[in-house]
Amino acid sequence: MVEKIGFVVVYRQPDDKEKFDERYQKHLKLFEEHAAKFVESASVIKVISDDVDRDLYQIATVYLKKGIDLNTAMNSPEMKILVDDVLDFVPEDKFKVFPISEKVY
Repeated sequence: MVEKIGFVVVYRQPDDKEKFDERYQKHLKLFEEHAAKFVESASVIKVISDDVDRDLYQIATVYLKKGIDLNTAMNSPEMKILVDDVLDFVPEDKFKVFPISEKVY
């Protein structure tokens, strides 16, 4: 059994989708530069279906490397840079972070 730890970030519809997408691409580059110490894998899904909550825009899922504690990772200088970047272009009421822990057998 392996325990996978990480977090999911759910973004609501931005006021300006084009501006959000442009800035998010820059954020992903910053993520690649700073998160390598902690992150095993990450994926981003754009929500384009009318069958789901129309307020949802994007979902990012991040799994940490084996043995990395979520609190340690999130309180690191590297992750603080990333969180500060998100807060610079996404209002706090437009996203939510959910910690995840999965047991994989």
